Amino acid sequence: MIQKPRLFLSIIVCVISACSMATMNSNVSSEPDSAVALFDRAESSFSANLYENALKDYEQYLDLYPNGSRADLALMRVAAIYSEQKNHDAEHRAYQRLIAEYPESQSATDAMLEILIELYKEGKFKKVIVLASEIIEKTDSKSNLFHTYDILGDTYMSLDSPQEAIFFYYFAYQNARTPGEKNILRKLKTVVKQFSTEETVSLIMRLDEAFLRSYLLYHLGVSRYEKQNYNEALKVFSEFVENFPGHEQAEEARYLIEEINQRFAFKRWRIGCLLPLSGKFEKFGKRALRGIRFALDQFNAEHGQPAFEMIVNDTESLPEIAIRSTQQLAKDHVSIIIGPMITGEYAAKEAQINGIPIITLTQQSNIPELGDYVFRIFLTPQMQIEAIVPYVIDQLGLGRFAILHPEDKYGKTFMKLFRETVLGYGATVSAIESYEPDQTDFATQIKKLSRTFKGNQDKVDNNGQQISFRGKNRHIKSEVIVDFDAIFIPDVPEQIALIAPQLAFYDIDDVLLLGTNLWHSDKLIKAAGKYIQEAIMAEVFYAEGSNENVQQFIMSFKQAFGQRPGFIEALAYDAAMIALQAASSLQVESRKDLKDELRNLYNFEGVTGLTSFQENGDAFKKLYLLQVEDNKFVELKHN
Repeated sequence: MIQKPRLFLSIIVCVISACSMATMNSNVSSEPDSAVALFDRAESSFSANLYENALKDYEQYLDLYPNGSRADLALMRVAAIYSEQKNHDAEHRAYQRLIAEYPESQSATDAMLEILIELYKEGKFKKVIVLASEIIEKTDSKSNLFHTYDILGDTYMSLDSPQEAIFFYYFAYQNARTPGEKNILRKLKTVVKQFSTEETVSLIMRLDEAFLRSYLLYHLGVSRYEKQNYNEALKVFSEFVENFPGHEQAEEARYLIEEINQRFAFKRWRIGCLLPLSGKFEKFGKRALRGIRFALDQFNAEHGQPAFEMIVNDTESLPEIAIRSTQQLAKDHVSIIIGPMITGEYAAKEAQINGIPIITLTQQSNIPELGDYVFRIFLTPQMQIEAIVPYVIDQLGLGRFAILHPEDKYGKTFMKLFRETVLGYGATVSAIESYEPDQTDFATQIKKLSRTFKGNQDKVDNNGQQISFRGKNRHIKSEVIVDFDAIFIPDVPEQIALIAPQLAFYDIDDVLLLGTNLWHSDKLIKAAGKYIQEAIMAEVFYAEGSNENVQQFIMSFKQAFGQRPGFIEALAYDAAMIALQAASSLQVESRKDLKDELRNLYNFEGVTGLTSFQENGDAFKKLYLLQVEDNKFVELKHN
């Protein structure tokens, strides 16, 4: 907002005196000597800040010589004195009298501007707009026009109308004469930043004025850059630099052009792959790589030219290598990254920074929160628990559970999720026990899961009713009370083959066993099939099913690699197919477009079932529920 100068003396001295001096000098001689002396005495007192004396003499001059050649200036001095005394009503009356009695005077325009400032301060914006139009029509003073347009700009900003404000700030800039007045450009830049992309485009199309278009065009480029629409930003900045090479913001635009070209440019037909191909998790990385390569070969064979190429980097399961490899893939201008597995968090953060879509193959819990370029396709603990628990509670009617888990990250993660989900469904967890990962004797933990009962009788509840387990009346034998219907054991087949027989040995043999996808193993059936009958687990890939696409995939994969695929190969295959399909879309012209294409993915039909991406980038999949029957895994129908 325009700040009113102290006493408005700058206007009085610089404008009125300068503009009116010739007229005053030519007419002073026609006034009586007494009028000249009276006005000069008032001026002397005014210059000496003797305002009361000056006010008395100015008012006497106006009473005695209302048609005097300096009556308009006398009224401006009176208004200035009242302003200094903060008598704004009297100040306003002086201005109004000046405007009414001396409408052709330059001072009348100055008085109107003073009133305009006061109206703006009071928030009387409609009156500001009306009076400002009168001033603009009346004056050709660049100083008055500057201040009037500036106040109009501020007024429309106060009315939340930046599209009107920008024009008045521009007109103010055109009338600016001093460096201080040219600071209006700062306001103009500020209002430009408030426009949406649509408003900016509309204004650019409507405007012929190059000065305004230059700032709007630069703002449009920045807006699209910040929204990661890099292709469009590049076009806008290039147009800006070409048309306005000497603009104050041209250098910044050139810098952003270079950054986009170097950092965010992408080659659609080039994808990156990050996997642990050496080190502790080498075997998992190589399994995933087989699935990805198989997808790449199939996609290229089916879709012709141009063929996709793939850059594969070994992360060695080390965070620093995952970060460096991601940075290198950015320099290689890959369109998308698949992987990694163990170091997903580190690679995903770097991919987000560089604006590269990444489909991770990891269970890490925090992956979906890392950014909008981060996606995940994998079998997570949460997915498995959310498949198992509703089935056994809602469809089997079970309500009491026990958990036996290894004291490691895998076991603890599943234990917490299972317990929280069960409780969320209103069921109970009767007991939780843990064991060391390398443990072979589980007698202590199993005995703690059950509790000793003195006497040989059926277990009853507080109302004397016999308790039912798994829908059957169960007799308590060997003085062991088993007060749960199912037991959840998240561990590898080798450990389950040791635990299951020991459960039966200690009379925990009439409860349902629940496991993770790791239980889906022929090795487990061979080692402990007798003890895991009816056991239930969740799985993302079911090779024994009747789905034709799955069976074709298994057959082709086996022909290519000499072995059947597992869930890792299948998930990696689907992830690669999703990436390749999205990257080849005609709507994709940038990595942002590719990211948006993935986010809109719905029910992609792959070998691991239907896949959609949730809002946070995590895959949504309906898992299989498998049960052991007659030493075979069979699919359970579930909602």
